[in-house]
Amino acid sequence: MTFEEVKEKYHLRNNVFPHAAFGVKLLGFVKKLFVTLVILTLLYVGALLFLRPRNNGPQNKEQNITTSKQVSDDQKGILDNIITSLGGDTNKVNTQPSVSKDTQSSSSDTEAHLINFDVRKIVTILLKLAWLFEGFLALAYLSNLLKRQRLYERNVLKNDLQAIKLKKRILKNLKIREQKNSIESRINKRDKRLKNSKDADRSDLGATVEETYTLEALEQMLNITVLVNTRQNSEHMIETIYNILVSPPESTGGQSELEQKWLGKLPDTASKATGYKVYFGEQRSTSEGNYYFQAIGDRINDPYYFGDKIKELQERKESFNYEHTMPYRSIEKDGKTYVGLKDHSAENEKRKREAKRWADNQIDVLNEMLRGNGIKAIFDKNEPQATTAEFYFNIPEEVNVKGIDRAEKMIAEKIDEKLQCNGTTLNLGLNSAFISIPLPNGQGNSADYRQMINNEDVLRRAFG
Repeated sequence: MTFEEVKEKYHLRNNVFPHAAFGVKLLGFVKKLFVTLVILTLLYVGALLFLRPRNNGPQNKEQNITTSKQVSDDQKGILDNIITSLGGDTNKVNTQPSVSKDTQSSSSDTEAHLINFDVRKIVTILLKLAWLFEGFLALAYLSNLLKRQRLYERNVLKNDLQAIKLKKRILKNLKIREQKNSIESRINKRDKRLKNSKDADRSDLGATVEETYTLEALEQMLNITVLVNTRQNSEHMIETIYNILVSPPESTGGQSELEQKWLGKLPDTASKATGYKVYFGEQRSTSEGNYYFQAIGDRINDPYYFGDKIKELQERKESFNYEHTMPYRSIEKDGKTYVGLKDHSAENEKRKREAKRWADNQIDVLNEMLRGNGIKAIFDKNEPQATTAEFYFNIPEEVNVKGIDRAEKMIAEKIDEKLQCNGTTLNLGLNSAFISIPLPNGQGNSADYRQMINNEDVLRRAFG
């Protein structure tokens, strides 16, 4: 199916990416389990190597037996002297039945060996089962990845890893887990103190109403879903979209706590967590009643789409082969030479490439100018025209600039001064910014990137 058919069937939008939330959670679990199993396996192998029996060789064994025998004979002689001095009979003592120490030692060693063997066998089996489970989960994630690619998602694994990392940074910056643990610890200490007190009221055990609402809000923050998805759109552009989804608590008090204390902090915290590569917009709501925040990242032309280029080449070919009433090219006809019109197409293509390269180098300058004047704009694209370079920016938050006309003129003048040009224009919209900058015109030490008028194209459009 084409993208338009898939989009219509699954009702795809910028905040609708089927199977993506499950895929991110599954990959996070696979990643944690893999790290855990690697550590446990290395510890187990190390323990086996450290605890394995050491063989000292035959010579050492014989030497130990001889030494042991000599010590035993000496001890026996001392014991006989003690018994004789006490009036006893050494023969009776020596003839008493006894259990062989070697037999006892051998039996003890056998039991220890059997126990050691059983533990080792059980641990080995458990590790094998854990690795098999890890492999099963990895295959499940691979299936999820393939499903999402069929829905025209791209860079799935890379984006999911980025989403996991981004969520971790957001929770760390907001210190969600630390605050939840602190409240639970305070409740546990208070309960312990009340239980040990005879005069305490048992109804005071547990969390207070305020603490309950706070814990509900913190729990929902811990369970936020962060998604990073790259997908093509109807304009044959590839764009990366960031979404943060938050489910509201069941209680009204918990929902109020979440909205008042945490949701307002999310956009700036998330933008900071990306290194301000993208800016998250204001709070929105899904049709299911969940909250979400969105940011638009990189936006590039689809490198696998050639429809427009093929169409342009076909039109140029048809136009070139069309029979015209007057010669556009240099030809000889009826003994006469017609000079025709000079074709600037090749030169213009070269200048267009150089103008695009020049425009790309100005993106950082324009970003600095806009943000330095309080406009959080994200670069979208640039398009060199015949005499100007046009830049488009997205603004996720509503522009609130006092004296917007004066601000546009002031920033445009600063850009002219910075780039040493004249005639820059800036237009600020609700969620966008448009900047038009004159291309270098060959004056001074600059190159000339302006397009030359191709008379052939003008006449073709006018007369066919």
